[in-house]
Amino acid sequence: MEVILKQAAFAKQKGLFKAGLAGDVLWNLISPTKGKQPLLTEVSSVDFFVSHSWSCPSWMKVLAICYHLNLDLAIALSSLACFLGLLALRIYAGSLSRVASVGEGWLYGTLMCSPMAVFLLTFFLGHLRNGQTFWFDRVCISEGNQIEKADTIRAIPAFVCHSKQMLVLWDETYLERLWCNYEMAVFAQTSATHETIFLPMWAPLWTLSTIIAIFLLVFSYLDTLPPHLDIDSDVSLFFSWFKCANVPFDACAMAAIPMSWFCFHKLHGHELMLDQMSTFDLMKAKCTLETDRLAMERSVLKLFDRPRGQKSEVGRSAKSEEDAEGRSVEMVPSTRTALDELDMVPLRSERCTILERFNSYVRGPLRDHVVNLMGKEIDVPLKLCLTVALPNWWCGLVTVLSCDPRSDCELSASMEGYRSVSEYMLTNAGLNLVISPLMGILYFPLALRTTRLVAGLVRGPVGRMVAGSLAAALMLNLVNSLQAVGMASLAVLVVYPSWWIFSSFMAGVAALALLLWHTFLRSTGDGSFAEDDNESESEVLSDTFPI
Repeated sequence: MEVILKQAAFAKQKGLFKAGLAGDVLWNLISPTKGKQPLLTEVSSVDFFVSHSWSCPSWMKVLAICYHLNLDLAIALSSLACFLGLLALRIYAGSLSRVASVGEGWLYGTLMCSPMAVFLLTFFLGHLRNGQTFWFDRVCISEGNQIEKADTIRAIPAFVCHSKQMLVLWDETYLERLWCNYEMAVFAQTSATHETIFLPMWAPLWTLSTIIAIFLLVFSYLDTLPPHLDIDSDVSLFFSWFKCANVPFDACAMAAIPMSWFCFHKLHGHELMLDQMSTFDLMKAKCTLETDRLAMERSVLKLFDRPRGQKSEVGRSAKSEEDAEGRSVEMVPSTRTALDELDMVPLRSERCTILERFNSYVRGPLRDHVVNLMGKEIDVPLKLCLTVALPNWWCGLVTVLSCDPRSDCELSASMEGYRSVSEYMLTNAGLNLVISPLMGILYFPLALRTTRLVAGLVRGPVGRMVAGSLAAALMLNLVNSLQAVGMASLAVLVVYPSWWIFSSFMAGVAALALLLWHTFLRSTGDGSFAEDDNESESEVLSDTFPI
């Protein structure tokens, strides 16, 4: 840690430690030319150190940073826009049952188009009011001054350990690059594991493309004719409701083709990430310049050949340097001195054992941390499934308020067998705002499991794609059929209440709850630690290398 502290002192003395805002980083990534260097601020620490592979396309990095910074805000503001739109319609119409008379155009625009527009605008622009600071090499390393550029690159370990969090933009080449591994090693020795944010590139792309696709799909179905129900008996009502709520197989097949492609892409990428971490070996990492390899390997040896330095120690040292600039100059009279000291780290007989400490950290605690956050290759986090299902809730709200969409709630209630408008609207809310969306979010993890089964049985890309699309269509049709059964059961229960119908419906609710729990909430069973269990995390780390 002594070398890094000297590098930090030298960087402060020369004014090398500068930070940019999220807008600076994103503009650098999307700008067709390098243009002017943004006006950066000298800092003593940053909120995020962005670690990435240069081979990853810039547009994917833009999506990833927007996703990390803006997704939660986009969800909140789009939901707020939908609520405010609903409130405005309620005030204008006088009651919820009269909102249908406002007109379908106002309902679509207020409850669907406006929230979607707010979501997209916030997703791409929400960071403009974000004051968090970033160290991103393409922004913070001067291209015009070669001496300053060389000094800044040599001081990168100091910038890493003075960062609150490391944002890892993972792609297939990330763990193969020695510079990326070096940054990760420095951060591992100076920070807690949960401060490393591993962001695989599939997550932002899938989230954004899926929510747009679902929005377009449900929006196209809003103009469908209202259901024609046979209310003569509970059996006829059930089957007529089932027929109305069930999506034709050909529509499932069309939707399954892009979904199958994504499932194969996600399975490959996520499995590769976990496999790379399971078999990680620093010595196998690639490096453009062998002189860099020697310096970085020796630096890792020095880092992991002693008890792990605590982050607070580094912070205290940095603060003391602020009070004694003269001593900083004495410690590091020149950049060459720091580099020479780094290169002169002796190679010890236990060299492989020392490097294995870092390898074990990546294979163990860091991999467990990633699994704990993102799940395994067949998992999609509940938060992402709920996010992409937002258009389903918006569409369900439009369906409820437009009264199926006859625009006359009293007529719809009488034609579908309900005793009052309130009973009709409450039942419709249960159908379209609870059962339908909750069943819908199950499709993504179930499709991943089906796709992995196909990948194990079928060889060849064409055969896999055909078989995967067929399997995904069958899975989508099955989930949709179960959804139709749940919706039909609730409608029959309200119109023809009886104990056996109530018992059957509650059994279905229990089965849905169990399936949701099993898919999203149960423990992974792989030994991964809880995010907030700092004590258990420290125990795991201490078994890997000295803390």
